[in-house]
Amino acid sequence: IWNYLDGSFVTNGGTHCLTFDPSWSVIRLKVDLCDDGSGQDWSWNELSSSAVPSSIPSTKPSSTPTSLPSLQAINISLLPGATASQSSTNSNGTFNTNGSPDKAIDGNTDGRWQEGSLSRTQFESSPYWKVKWSEAHRINKIKVWNRTDCCKDRILGFVLSIQLNGNEIWSSSTSTSSSVDTSTIANSYEFPIDDSVHAGDEVIVTIPGDTRILLLAEVEVFGTSTP
Repeated sequence: IWNYLDGSFVTNGGTHCLTFDPSWSVIRLKVDLCDDGSGQDWSWNELSSSAVPSSIPSTKPSSTPTSLPSLQAINISLLPGATASQSSTNSNGTFNTNGSPDKAIDGNTDGRWQEGSLSRTQFESSPYWKVKWSEAHRINKIKVWNRTDCCKDRILGFVLSIQLNGNEIWSSSTSTSSSVDTSTIANSYEFPIDDSVHAGDEVIVTIPGDTRILLLAEVEVFGTSTP
């Protein structure tokens, strides 16, 4: 049994005094069979010459964090469970490309039609495009990318909305915090989403009006994988 306080441990044969070198770089052992009356004093025996730290590092953190790290927002449009659809699809045989809705969530923001990465509807009344997830996500920001090689004005006046279980919970046309002007031509439009929008499972882009066409290079929806 080793006694930490006086540096000794007791065995059947006597008391063995354990002593540490002051430098803590060498551990030595002195054995004194003091209980058998012989008074024999054994010489110092080096047990180890391996380096021992001069101080034991503390496991206590140097500072206590004041807050937990926030979840990092990602482009949830690229998640495997994201599904895109639109009111109709218009192909263009000139460049052998099609305007399927999934082109707007392929991770490519190139706005040139000939590059084959744009979604495109028919000319119709209030065309729309949407992306839907099987479960709700916390949405922080949405960025809508326009066609850039021509016809950039066709997107003017579009409305962006977020839905949850089929009910609209946010719209760029009614949000007081949205300062994005969709009546001005731009290569892309970035919408910060209100903190009050806790979760949504669908994002929709619509162009109100008759004989309109919707072309999108990309729709990036930034959020977290859970609400």
